[in-house]
Amino acid sequence: MVKPVTLACGHSGCRHCLATLIGIETFPKCPLCKAPIGTDVTLHVNVALDDIIGDFNVKCNKSGCLWKGKFHEHEQHLKRCGKFQTACANDGCGEMVARRGWQHTLRNVQSTNSLASNAVEKLPGNLSRSILLPFAQIRGYCAH
Repeated sequence: MVKPVTLACGHSGCRHCLATLIGIETFPKCPLCKAPIGTDVTLHVNVALDDIIGDFNVKCNKSGCLWKGKFHEHEQHLKRCGKFQTACANDGCGEMVARRGWQHTLRNVQSTNSLASNAVEKLPGNLSRSILLPFAQIRGYCAH
């Protein structure tokens, strides 16, 4: 439960989930006891409950990640978790890749391009242009 709020009936729920319910239902009700919520209710975070939940021991649910910590630390972990799946940033590629693998791939491509550029700079003008043209076409290529 992220950012728990407590309703007038005494039940608690996730602020985002209850705000969504209030936004889509004409006459929103508590999911547990069906007491009316009202569309004009202000959802304040229940600080005591948020502190209790924040201290729960949790682990990352991404396959292969061994991180363990407190619930209130999990969002920061997900921002840097190498096993977190993210969409490939190359145009036209919708492949989902692990963040760590994607960064590693980018480093390899950048290193290879850098080495190739340095080597080509040492060649005579006409020869360097004929070598650079294929590299220019490859830069937009996505390996996924």
